[in-house]
Amino acid sequence: MVERGGLRERKRHKTMRHIRDVAFDLFEEHGFDAVTVERVADAAEVSPSSIYRYFQTKEGIVLWNPNRDSALVSLFLESDDGRPLLEAVRRALTNYFASDDDWSEGPERRRLHLLLTEPAIKAAAVSRAAEAVDTLSARLAARGGAAATDFRVQVTTGALLGAVLSAVRVWHAEGGTEPLPELLDRTLAALQEGLDLT
Repeated sequence: MVERGGLRERKRHKTMRHIRDVAFDLFEEHGFDAVTVERVADAAEVSPSSIYRYFQTKEGIVLWNPNRDSALVSLFLESDDGRPLLEAVRRALTNYFASDDDWSEGPERRRLHLLLTEPAIKAAAVSRAAEAVDTLSARLAARGGAAATDFRVQVTTGALLGAVLSAVRVWHAEGGTEPLPELLDRTLAALQEGLDLT
């Protein structure tokens, strides 16, 4: 995915990606709990204070997701061309996850593995989930001319986020054998058509 911003921001992201990659190596080799911020800093040849400045916490190294939130919002808005809501979201999400191959290999796959298997990271992710709920609720509310606190907006937001999380969990549990964009497309198609488990 192409990064925007000036030279300073690009350098900052380059440093953060380096720290993240070093940290992932250490987490995978020694276990997340056994690796300290100081150990990551030493291996990445930066100061611990730099890691705290960039990521706030050790868990933040894993949760950091450069440019993707803004990219998803942009894709959602680009897809909002009069299509039904779930069709617009489905198109935006599949385009978003198909935008590079990090989901099948590379940092995103490693990040998702840590996110889904490490209790401390799961807990940190839950505390950040409220931001995602608020952002998506606001977008859906604006699209439908309703308040973000509207019952239908809140239920739709929960259904969409739950469906995406479930798809990612299935993808991880099955070893990523099905490309994530395809699995997400099937997931949202099922949501769009209505689910019947009888």
